[in-house]
Amino acid sequence: LAARLLKLRYLILGSAVGGGYTAKKTFDQWKDMIPDLSDYKWIVPDIVWEIDEYIDLEKIRKALPNSEDLAKLAPDFDKIAESLSLLKDFFT
Repeated sequence: LAARLLKLRYLILGSAVGGGYTAKKTFDQWKDMIPDLSDYKWIVPDIVWEIDEYIDLEKIRKALPNSEDLAKLAPDFDKIAESLSLLKDFFT
């Protein structure tokens, strides 16, 4: 029984190592298929690469409302539906 369990353990360990190697090899192949775009850097204006010098993105992020504030501003669709049904009942 112990020999069988040891074999099972080595089978699982071997398949994990083999699977990891195969995944790394596949990832490297995919990475090699991506074209090198450094030659086309001239297409994008220099201002895009230097935008953080001109615009303080952290200041803008702090000025924008967070998701809780935006949720408070969103209309309550249940109340709107209730009002529309009352209006429909009134006209019928």
